[in-house]
Amino acid sequence: MLRNRTGAVVLLTACVLSACGGATEPDGPAPTIGGDPASSTPSETPTPSEAPTAAGDPGEADSTGNDVYARDIVAETPDQQAVADAWVAYWAVRSASYGAAEVSPDLGTVATGSAATEVIDYVAMLASKKWRTEGDLIIDVSSVEVDGDSAQLVSCMENGTVDRDAAGDPVEPLVPYYDTTATLVRSDDAWRVSDIDLTTGGTCS
Repeated sequence: MLRNRTGAVVLLTACVLSACGGATEPDGPAPTIGGDPASSTPSETPTPSEAPTAAGDPGEADSTGNDVYARDIVAETPDQQAVADAWVAYWAVRSASYGAAEVSPDLGTVATGSAATEVIDYVAMLASKKWRTEGDLIIDVSSVEVDGDSAQLVSCMENGTVDRDAAGDPVEPLVPYYDTTATLVRSDDAWRVSDIDLTTGGTCS
């Protein structure tokens, strides 16, 4: 569920917990974190509301549900912490959307631009195939750089998510780790994820 495009998850959930957005459907099963879905023109981003945040103890993460856990977060300033919190919140919304195969009404609070349309497009693909994403995602953030109303973030994700068909059978192999860089933008005193580059990674340390 995590993967955007390589050289580009999801989340979160798909990935993690997958994850992210081309315009054509892949030859094989689409990655859960949500890259390269079959998509039509995306609908409008939902009206913002209060977005969910991370679940509790990362040690509780498993292959069921759609929880997102924050683990090792490197942030030295309040702005950096706000960016990291927004990143985790984005994956919580993304994972919930993929788990339900329905775009969360909270998407507009955490995403804009391609990071939002990736979720919308991937949910459309999941719904059309009667698939759901299942499994949890653990997020580490190793670097946050803030420049005015823009921020760059580097993250590693431990992914427990896969897409499953209507019978509950997996339709893709599990990819256990992803390396991610992201751009976030600030407007109305809130940080939102705008662009994600997600690739298969090694272990998170």
